[in-house]
Amino acid sequence: MTYFYFDLIGDKQLHFRLYGYGKFQLDRKEIIIDPSIFHFLLFHKIKKTDIVFYVPDNFLRLIKKAQENDEDRQFLDRFLNYWGYPNYRRIKKISWSLFYENISNMDIKPITTELIGTDNKNYLEEYLTEFKNHSFYISLSPLTNMLGDCIGKMIEFSKRTGMFIFSKTRKLALLIREKILSLEIPKRADKIIQEKQNYTQRLFNFQGGRATKFFIGTAIAIGGVANPVVSLSGVLFAFIDP
Repeated sequence: MTYFYFDLIGDKQLHFRLYGYGKFQLDRKEIIIDPSIFHFLLFHKIKKTDIVFYVPDNFLRLIKKAQENDEDRQFLDRFLNYWGYPNYRRIKKISWSLFYENISNMDIKPITTELIGTDNKNYLEEYLTEFKNHSFYISLSPLTNMLGDCIGKMIEFSKRTGMFIFSKTRKLALLIREKILSLEIPKRADKIIQEKQNYTQRLFNFQGGRATKFFIGTAIAIGGVANPVVSLSGVLFAFIDP
C-alpha cells in the first residue's frame, strides 16, 4: 500500500508550497499498466504471475480488433510506437504472436467509466479536451480519442484507488507534466529502487538478472483546493524515475 499526505498552501500572490511525506511499498497484486508496457510486450515475454493488470477498456477493445483486422493493427502499431522507445525497432523485430501470447497469459481487467464512478460526470471530457491535438482517433463506435481516453481513465482510476501506474518509458509523465502538477521522487531513494526492481523481476526475465528501466507513478487527489497551477484541477501525479 502507498501512503502520501500533501498540503497545497497558497497566499494572495498565488505562490504555492507543496509539503509531502509518505511511505512507499510496492506490494500490491493489482497495478495499472500504460501502453508503453504493451509496446515492450512486442519484444519480451512476460512471466505468469498472480498480478492483476488494469487497462483502459477502449484500449483493450483496440487490441482485440487489431488481432482480426489489418487496418486496426496498423493503428495499434502506430499508437504503441508513440508510447515506446523507437530504437527498439532498430535492434529487435516486432512479434505480434508474442504480443498476443503475452496478453493471453495476463490477468487483465478493463478500466471502465463505471469502475471509476460517477462522482464527477464530466471528468473524462477534461482529459479529452486537454489531449486532443494528435492523430490517435479511431472509430470504436463512436469515434474515440484514444490518447485522451487512456490517460483520463488511468489517472482517474489511480486517483480513486491509490493504485500505481506502471510504465516502460517516461511518455506518460512527459505528456501530463504541463497539464497536471507532478512530483518526481528522487532517483537516490535506494529502497524504492530496490522494491521497484524486485517487482519488475516478478514480471520479466532480464539478462544477468538486472531489471531494465521502468517507471512507477500514482495519481493523488488534492481535495478542497481550487488549484490554478494545474488545468486538470485536484490531481497530483507522483512518479519515480529509477
